[in-house]
Amino acid sequence: MRWLIIGTILAIVLRLFVVQVYQVGSESMLPTLQSQDRILVTKVDRDFKVGDLVVVDGRGSFVTQLNPSIGDAFLKIIGFENLGEELFVKRVMAVGGDSLECCDADSRLLLNGQSLVEPYLFAAASEDEFVIQVPLGHVWLMGDNRNNSRDSRDLLGMPGGGMIPISQIVGQVHLIVWPPARMQTLAIKESK
Repeated sequence: MRWLIIGTILAIVLRLFVVQVYQVGSESMLPTLQSQDRILVTKVDRDFKVGDLVVVDGRGSFVTQLNPSIGDAFLKIIGFENLGEELFVKRVMAVGGDSLECCDADSRLLLNGQSLVEPYLFAAASEDEFVIQVPLGHVWLMGDNRNNSRDSRDLLGMPGGGMIPISQIVGQVHLIVWPPARMQTLAIKESK
């Protein structure tokens, strides 16, 4: 019985502070992630770079009010959370100190004046034009399915201007762990 209690406590500590599995609940990251994919997220790395996939707590930015269900609460307790109500998976497009602009003559984003090649996109980099400067301690996030993604662009006219504090990032996505046919590491980075 003692080992069961120790194992349960260890599992809870690992889930809270080290690693957790989430289920993707939308199509905002197509084609990289599909709805219903299960992704492994590590919570220890806080040095995010352009191109990283992250899970972000959207309360106070993408979400203003929530009414969680009993089913959601149960899934959270056992370590499987669905993304899309308060948690979102997005790609880091700029970090503190970076400038980001949409778009160059080839409809690509400009990061610090350099055009980004984003091989994971199947549509335009953005239909919304913007020029932003990311303050330290913040990131700019966008989905890969740019025409179907609630992300930093939706917050341009609001307080904070779409800049997401790093403290709202839950962790970094490293793997698709389910379904088996889609199991893979997610190490796609931006290229110039």
